[in-house]
Amino acid sequence: MRCNFIGALAFLALAPTALAVQLTITPESSFYVPSSFDGVPELGVGAGEQFDYDTDARLAYVIGETGILNVLRFPDMSSPELVFSMDVGNTGTDVEVCNGVVAVAIEGAPTKQDNGTVVFHQGWSAEPGRGGMPELYEVTTMALPDMIHFSNDCSVMVIANEGEAGITNGSFVNPPGGVTVLKWVNGDVSQPPTVQHLDFSAFSGEELYNADGTGVLWSYRPDNSVAGEDSFAQDLEPEYVAITEDASMAYVILQENNAVAFVSLGETPKVEAIAPLGLKDWSSLTMDASNVDGKVNMASYPIWGAYQPDTIQTFSSGGKQYLVTANEGDSKEYLVDNPDETEFWIEEVRGADIANFGPDVSQEMRDMLADESQLGRLKFLSRHGLDENGMMAKFITMGGRSVTIFEMTDDFRAVKVWDSGDEIERKHAEMDPDGARGLFNPEQEGGFIAAGFDQRSDDKGVETETVALGMCGGAHLLFVGNERSSALTIYDITDPAAPVMLEQVPLANPTGQGNTTWEALHAERALGVIDPESMKYVAMDDTNGHLMVAGAVSGTLSTLKISCEDGGSAPSQDSGAGLSALTAPISLLLSTLLALMLVLNEPRF
Repeated sequence: MRCNFIGALAFLALAPTALAVQLTITPESSFYVPSSFDGVPELGVGAGEQFDYDTDARLAYVIGETGILNVLRFPDMSSPELVFSMDVGNTGTDVEVCNGVVAVAIEGAPTKQDNGTVVFHQGWSAEPGRGGMPELYEVTTMALPDMIHFSNDCSVMVIANEGEAGITNGSFVNPPGGVTVLKWVNGDVSQPPTVQHLDFSAFSGEELYNADGTGVLWSYRPDNSVAGEDSFAQDLEPEYVAITEDASMAYVILQENNAVAFVSLGETPKVEAIAPLGLKDWSSLTMDASNVDGKVNMASYPIWGAYQPDTIQTFSSGGKQYLVTANEGDSKEYLVDNPDETEFWIEEVRGADIANFGPDVSQEMRDMLADESQLGRLKFLSRHGLDENGMMAKFITMGGRSVTIFEMTDDFRAVKVWDSGDEIERKHAEMDPDGARGLFNPEQEGGFIAAGFDQRSDDKGVETETVALGMCGGAHLLFVGNERSSALTIYDITDPAAPVMLEQVPLANPTGQGNTTWEALHAERALGVIDPESMKYVAMDDTNGHLMVAGAVSGTLSTLKISCEDGGSAPSQDSGAGLSALTAPISLLLSTLLALMLVLNEPRF
């Protein structure tokens, strides 16, 4: 279940002026995680969605929708091996390790609207008589513990309980979202912690919600005839957590609500505030909004985007605290809780299906919304951007197709200092202008690679999904995983107000094939990473580290060695033309060398 790559590729993301850092990326390994106890990996079953890495023990713990926790040992980063597998009893949503103790978050049963659990295990050891991973204790959470995160010193864990709504036994159930805070004395995670559950009942939707979409988004409002009288607290859905280095504050993303909660972690943890993230103005930027025109068609439209981040990371610089967000986008939906998961209601509407226009919507805008080559196919949020009469006045799509840096202020505001705009999607268009490699806004879950070209443009584009931070060569690096294209984007964010894109390279389909299927590449163990869901940077020294990437659809855990050298002064912000000119050949060289490595090195399983 292992495919090893030998050799290194040095690429310099050069612009008209020298960059602050020069990168060498070496593909090291790609492990195909088994989806069952027979050891056979499968494509598209979510066997490897989340992972954590114990640097001392050199062990990776991988969890996913299959409910199996797989443990990989890394004698070195090029030779991972499966050493242990364990059934966790239900869908695993996250895994974290701290001080040799492994925490696994598990959905509730019989439905995800029931309370979940976090189970703590002793880390795996090969010692005789140890019995694998003995359970130490478990903690009951609120509904759907979607993400768990330890502080750096292992003294605190913060759990994002999404509280996702659904239909259970014919009834609509919407458990309140919330945050669970666990605390240990002196970071002794082997002993049960104190537990505190925090909800959002103290916050008023009437104060934080605005119908025009500029406030905290509230979908299941009392005027929603489907949902009925659900409260603001029930509507809020925590997705992801970041904790400051001193463990004094946690930032909890409320993805569908386009907001962030500030949670103080002092003696008595408290949700201090909920701050909206605002809207992105697309009128001066470009996007491809149609999946039926069969081409890259980047254009500007007078519409808005809700950032709605998934993964976040926090860092400090110059005495200020920042939050980096991967602006994936998402909408709310009710699903009947049965094996067929029949769709019941979803908070999306295509442009061509909008009928309730407000009186101030121009005829030009209505024409663009009716045209499937423009905005007719694009999906908008149906419950937001409304005027006082409940008519559509502002058109808000999901996600930012970008990464954003916010300053997190002492008075509990998230102030945008930088957004990547349309740069990531434009670079994808340059990497694959005719769709031969399946990189531009593609559908990558099966079938012929080239056939997936442009199929996600009407949804959320590349879907920036995950971010990781690392120090390398004196630079602060931001690694961005794009879910739909399965490409890696790297920024130098040493200056948080003026990041510079260093490179963007494909992680999926490293051989660059188009006239084959994803299933065929999976069978050949030549797939790469599809849907980078989780990434972590593991530092080796000041100029070297490993980027580990979990592919949810590919069911893989892959590693890349990152080496950095000081390249001189950073480029000016108007140097994009030079960067663009070199991106395509550098990426082509990367793919060519990866293909050669695959040919010369037969995959081992």
